Amino acid sequence: MKLKLSRILLTLVCVFLVSLPLVAQGVAESSKSSEVRTAIDALGREVSVSGDLERILVVGRAAVMPADALFLFPAAKDMEIVLAKTDQGLGDYFDLIRPE
Repeated sequence: MKLKLSRILLTLVCVFLVSLPLVAQGVAESSKSSEVRTAIDALGREVSVSGDLERILVVGRAAVMPADALFLFPAAKDMEIVLAKTDQGLGDYFDLIRPE
């Protein structure tokens, strides 16, 4: 009887510990608009931007490759993304991805 009670108690503790991560909730992060972001551009210059980013400009001959990567991020749906002309005579497919 004592062994059976120990097994039941052990099983309940294991079930509780395994199911705990399923119901755990993290603390929501607060967004700070006064945050300063710093990056180094292609010419080695340090560029600082304060506040939220609202527009991204993708330029260069291979503008399609970084633009593809930008659309992987959910924040890109809320931003204005400006691209260089990329059709190379074959037509542009960005209207299919993000219809305006």
